[in-house]
Amino acid sequence: MEPLLRRLPRMVRELRLRHGDRPPFVVKDERDLEDLLRALLPLHFDQVRPENRTPSYAPGTRMDFVLATEGLAVTVKQTIVGVPENALTTQWREDVGYYEQRGGVRMLLGLVYDPQGQVMDPGSMEIAWSRSAGDLKLHCVIVQ
Repeated sequence: MEPLLRRLPRMVRELRLRHGDRPPFVVKDERDLEDLLRALLPLHFDQVRPENRTPSYAPGTRMDFVLATEGLAVTVKQTIVGVPENALTTQWREDVGYYEQRGGVRMLLGLVYDPQGQVMDPGSMEIAWSRSAGDLKLHCVIVQ
């Protein structure tokens, strides 16, 4: 799964180039990123279930993805210019709490898409977010 997600920025760049005068597919926000993953994940996994939820930090419903057979949940974040890095950490903690309570998931994978390079030290953040929380394993992938 991680190698697939690490190639996400390349896929986003490729989708900007379209035939003729068709508009490019542009990832402007988390909704676009969710759409892209909703199309991509079933190519590699048989049971991909959207998990619609409304975290306290989100103005509306967000979509995570649960890969039932693998016991894996994927939550998606995109950095925004002007929003501090610690806001992502606060969101991540809430996501972890949700999946600890939900059950049925052995691993939570947080994908952070950072096209403007807002995360100052992606490697350190990945390490800090990747640990175990009781029975739930946590893993973070930051792509720029």
